[in-house]
Amino acid sequence: MSSWQERRREPGLTHGVDVIVSRRIGFAAFAALLAVIPIGCKSRRPLNDDAGMEAGAPPGTGGRGGNAPGTGGAAGGSGTGGGTGAVAGTGGAVPTGGSAAAGAAGAVSTGGSTGGGGGAVSMGGSAMAGAGGGTAGAAGTAGAAGVGGSGGTSPVCPTDSAQCLAAGTSCPSARGVLTCAAGSDGCFTASTEACATNLVCERYAPVACANPQWVAWPMPNTKADVAAGAPNAMSFTDNSDGTVTDNVTRLMWQQTVLAATFDWLAAGAACRDLRLAGHDDWRLPSTVELISIADLDRSGPAIDVKYFPSTPSDPFWTSTIWGTAPNSAATISFDRGTPRQQPMVGALHYVRCVR
Repeated sequence: MSSWQERRREPGLTHGVDVIVSRRIGFAAFAALLAVIPIGCKSRRPLNDDAGMEAGAPPGTGGRGGNAPGTGGAAGGSGTGGGTGAVAGTGGAVPTGGSAAAGAAGAVSTGGSTGGGGGAVSMGGSAMAGAGGGTAGAAGTAGAAGVGGSGGTSPVCPTDSAQCLAAGTSCPSARGVLTCAAGSDGCFTASTEACATNLVCERYAPVACANPQWVAWPMPNTKADVAAGAPNAMSFTDNSDGTVTDNVTRLMWQQTVLAATFDWLAAGAACRDLRLAGHDDWRLPSTVELISIADLDRSGPAIDVKYFPSTPSDPFWTSTIWGTAPNSAATISFDRGTPRQQPMVGALHYVRCVR
């Protein structure tokens, strides 16, 4: 036993529960610790003087010769070949169990036709250029993408296996333990073990049916106690649905208490009738469960109001019967987190349900 706490047996509680008593505060608390992208040239005929004299006419002037034959026109340039068609489309994505068909390849365009030959040589005329070359062929069209394969066939699993997310044990409700086993067909086999009367499914590993009146998990400790060497610091998660989960005990709590007060029997019924966050297995907590969320470093109320706002500094019912008084039950007063005996009939107190 460490220097910051001592253990004694409280005779007033059922089962003789061992109680942790803090020397700092001096109150009874139920706790137990267990291990988180070229132009032609001119020509001249020679003068014939004799002929001219015989004809009596002056010598005639020589006519101009015709232009030199034109040279052939320049040959037309060859047309540019068409571009190669795009690569074949890739296959569609393969769904599970299906096969993808490959995409058809893009058609390759035919090259452009070669330009016509040069113009014919002119006879005595000017040279004419030949006609131009042919137009380049158009580029090939890209192949269409492959069509995706058809989906694979999923196994048809039993209806009850839908509640299994993984192999192992869990507490889908407080009423029993769910065991899920993975089969070779890809389905889970689910089986549920109902908890016996007065037992509940405890989510703290190992998952099992257990008596909520006894500690089945490590007891959370306050900052002051952890600073003094105690393990398991208190830790909560706000589920944003009206519930809070204790990260140490794995218990789920009703975040806001009911406005009304009840006697002991009505308190139990109020929790059983509660439908919150999709759950219908709410119950009245035991003494050791309720005291596990009491923050003994605080008072008025002795609880973390960040997670449990508007908590009255008053007694809250537990399901624990006071051992020496069968007509009385234990309450936890959240002024300082202390247990008190209260009569089951006639006494009206608050309720905070758990599952």
